[in-house]
Amino acid sequence: METWGRVTYLLIALSCVLWAPTARAQDAERARTGDGANALPSLVRVPVAGALATGVVVAAHGGYGFTEGVLGEDDTHHRVSGALAASVRPVAWLGVALRLDGHYDAHSSATGADDGMVGEARLLARASFDLSSRLALGVEGVLFVPGGEAPSLDFGATTVDAKALVSWSPSSRLALALTAGARLDRTAHAALRHAQWSRADTLTLGASDSDALLFGAGVAWRWSSVELVAEATADVLLGALAPRVTQSPLRVSAGARLPLSRRLTLTLVAEGTLSARPALASTAPLVPVEPRVTLVAGLIWRALSAPTPTVRAESDLAGGGPAVGTGTPGQGAAMDVGPARVERTSLAAVIRGRVRSGEHGEGLPGARVVVEPGGLSARTDERGEFEIEVPPGNYDVLIDARGHDSQHTRAVVERLGVTVLNVDLRGGP
Repeated sequence: METWGRVTYLLIALSCVLWAPTARAQDAERARTGDGANALPSLVRVPVAGALATGVVVAAHGGYGFTEGVLGEDDTHHRVSGALAASVRPVAWLGVALRLDGHYDAHSSATGADDGMVGEARLLARASFDLSSRLALGVEGVLFVPGGEAPSLDFGATTVDAKALVSWSPSSRLALALTAGARLDRTAHAALRHAQWSRADTLTLGASDSDALLFGAGVAWRWSSVELVAEATADVLLGALAPRVTQSPLRVSAGARLPLSRRLTLTLVAEGTLSARPALASTAPLVPVEPRVTLVAGLIWRALSAPTPTVRAESDLAGGGPAVGTGTPGQGAAMDVGPARVERTSLAAVIRGRVRSGEHGEGLPGARVVVEPGGLSARTDERGEFEIEVPPGNYDVLIDARGHDSQHTRAVVERLGVTVLNVDLRGGP
């Protein structure tokens, strides 16, 4: 576990480095992490707590994994995998997802070649909520039904995961996520005849004779419209048949999410396994041995409405400063989300505002304003003003101008709403 602990400390240190330049923004709304292979918000494997945008998400992923010799037979192992998942979020605090996985393994060794294919199904349910503008909590349960030789499922091998989730977002660009839980593992039921299988077949099956404690920690950072993620996860096997802790599944992962359109996102992930390899004799207890290196690419399609976070409501009083209270969008004349005020009007949903020089207070003509997801953009006019028509939703906005530092912010636009975004840019180096 020493190596895994060092990786976790490295992630925490990286989070502090990323947080420092963004802390000045004092965003009123927490960062929203993208969806993972389970079609629910996650880093890679680590789930992320927080209020959900209601609607439907579909995720499709494919990947390749390589495992070095682990059988002592001059062997190598290649895996091609695929996953299809869909989630439904009927309310902001609940998400339910179904995921179907399959992988094909090709084995080669001094004794010959072998191959196999297995499938599995997962049903997930997550309940989570925003405890404050920066902190979110949640719980997640997973029913995992493995199979033998595909296509098949063995319901007697049904395995249960239960996890607690915590996420903290110091700015709208940075999110940290932690998870801890337990697994009641019955996957060995799918391999009751594993003594008759080849040792390579047990690699394909990935079954375990041991329950496990589950841990994960990671960070997500948004750079312009791209979201970068990194995490460390561990499934610490327990019980009399469990191997040493260092032989349990220990992983580090990194990836990126790149928006292709308002609804479609490309995901890229690389994962490495840090575990030492256990003995894999045909009579030894079953221990999952994961590929040493895995590369995954996928597409996420989202049909969602924006979550309704609690935000600051602000109105100007005659002869005095602003009066500040709290509420949810739609309950006041104006809503302040970070630096952006959402005003209820009868107009189509738009983001409009003015970009000024922070040094002189004058409008900046020709400044670029980019709204993601969707890639919509506009240039400011001679007064530094702009207007972009957008569908209702939750957006990242990038503002930049020549000779000035760029600025990121968040904006929530409601149906039939106008978000007013006035920005002062500092002079560049």
